[in-house]
Amino acid sequence: MLFSKSWNLFLDRALYLIVIMIIGAAIGIAGVLILGLLFGGSLFASFKSGAIDPVVLSGAGVLLVLLFGAFVLFVSTWINGSIYSLISAKQKQEIGESLSIGIKHFWPMLWLTILNGLIVLGFTGLFIVPGIYIGVAFMFVYYVHFAEGARGFGALMRSKDLIKGNWWNVFGRFLLLIVGIYAVAILLMLLGELFNAPLLFSVVSQLFSILASVYAMAFSVEMYHELAASKGVHKPEVVGRQWKYAVLSIAGYLMFGLIAYSAGSMFVKLMSSIPTDETPDAEQWQEFLKQIESENGNSNFEGLQDALPVLN
Repeated sequence: MLFSKSWNLFLDRALYLIVIMIIGAAIGIAGVLILGLLFGGSLFASFKSGAIDPVVLSGAGVLLVLLFGAFVLFVSTWINGSIYSLISAKQKQEIGESLSIGIKHFWPMLWLTILNGLIVLGFTGLFIVPGIYIGVAFMFVYYVHFAEGARGFGALMRSKDLIKGNWWNVFGRFLLLIVGIYAVAILLMLLGELFNAPLLFSVVSQLFSILASVYAMAFSVEMYHELAASKGVHKPEVVGRQWKYAVLSIAGYLMFGLIAYSAGSMFVKLMSSIPTDETPDAEQWQEFLKQIESENGNSNFEGLQDALPVLN
């Protein structure tokens, strides 16, 4: 039943969703090219001519990278908002309407994405499994935002409340979908090798990946509607819950830091324990200093030569 509902939604919205994806990709590529030609070309010309101080040039390069990042972030957040708006709507939206809604929801979407990412990454630091659990629990945050109007932490908690008691059911269904998608992708790759047409099947595989991602979104939103219908619409309780997630996320980041520090310490110890024949001994240093002394015609290195035996 869920797969058939998802298929019907896919057929109804797929074309519009793909058009929005193409629009987003075109805007992103065009913007990056324009920024690169306008600013990157000027910086490169200044570097070649030496007309700008290197420090100023480095600062301008950093600003250019930040500008690129801000532009890509804006376009991706806007287009994602438009896509989630279109797929979550009860009635099919026009492309222009979805793009307009995506712009209006830019800041709530950005904040929700940052909050979601920080918590999931923090929980992942608590030995992976909590990150997987909370990632599935927050699977419906964007659908909740557009379908119910919940924002920020409230949207996260609403998604978690919907999945409460249904975690394994949701995880199993989505895992089954992912396995099916990967199985078809592998089959297409094998067919490309079998018929000696890897380029053709590579294009077909890319098209399938786009269609599969759209179907996965339709599948997810139908799961959301199913859970929302069974549990009803209600405002989630958020008071006091923020601190628990904040503390656990911070603990995860501290664990990441501890693991990184331990790994770094072990690496340093390992490298220091490896003997190397490339390190010059005292005799080699003495020969080197004698050569310098003969070339400079002085004996300023005699004291240092006497001290070199301690290096052994």
